[in-house]
Amino acid sequence: MAIDAPVRRRWIEAGVVAGVFLLAFLFIAPAVERAKESSRQSMSKNNLKQIGIALSTYHEVHGMLPYGGVFDEQGTPFHGWMTAIGRYTAALPYHEFPDPNFPWDDPVNLERAFHQFASPFQNPSMAERKSIDGLPLAHYAANQRLFYRNSVVTLKDVPQQNATALVGDCNGNFLPMGSPFQWRDLSLGIGTTPDGFGCPTRDITMFLMADGSVRALNNRTDAAVAQALAGPASLAPTPDQVAKPSVRYRLKTRRGKTLSLIESQPP
Repeated sequence: MAIDAPVRRRWIEAGVVAGVFLLAFLFIAPAVERAKESSRQSMSKNNLKQIGIALSTYHEVHGMLPYGGVFDEQGTPFHGWMTAIGRYTAALPYHEFPDPNFPWDDPVNLERAFHQFASPFQNPSMAERKSIDGLPLAHYAANQRLFYRNSVVTLKDVPQQNATALVGDCNGNFLPMGSPFQWRDLSLGIGTTPDGFGCPTRDITMFLMADGSVRALNNRTDAAVAQALAGPASLAPTPDQVAKPSVRYRLKTRRGKTLSLIESQPP
């Protein structure tokens, strides 16, 4: 059956309108996504600046950067640098913070406020927010030349603070925020491995520098540049000081092991 002319014109007009809307969407959608990612990058930069202020405050109070991770003589992992500066990033009552006398994943600490001060340690560009056990993940890690097992490093040990990284974006294999193993090796390059620094959702990786500034480097930055960001070779830790578990973390039930901690002071 033939379609009369008025009906045909209405179908053509409807098709034209739909085509216009489709073209508009195709042009506008990428611009909207770019704007959203730009906002997420700004938030991530602000997170790193907040971390930098907290590290600086900790340094002023204790005369050193926080331990990369606190471990007892038997190698039991207690707490990492993120927990150490958590009280400087969140307005929480003292009693709500993890108890330093128990390992970070002891039930007495998992009942506390890791979730409540996780925000500055999470990259808004990352969708993966929690571990398989429901713990908040950290999307940033420290430079292992300055942060490692029971490390004692001060900013005076860093001669070129504007060219030495403290903390940067993780490229994958995220750990729960409370984990004492939150450090990575800049000699692996940027964006080259999930165990190193990088950002899988954008072309740039952000670093907090020792002078408090934030730098954005392309994920294809030359490996020599990445190594230079690690700081002086004289600060390089031993392999044992930066050793990590070979398997991805799963929550264990462990209670009763305590550690008597002394306030951090330089030797």
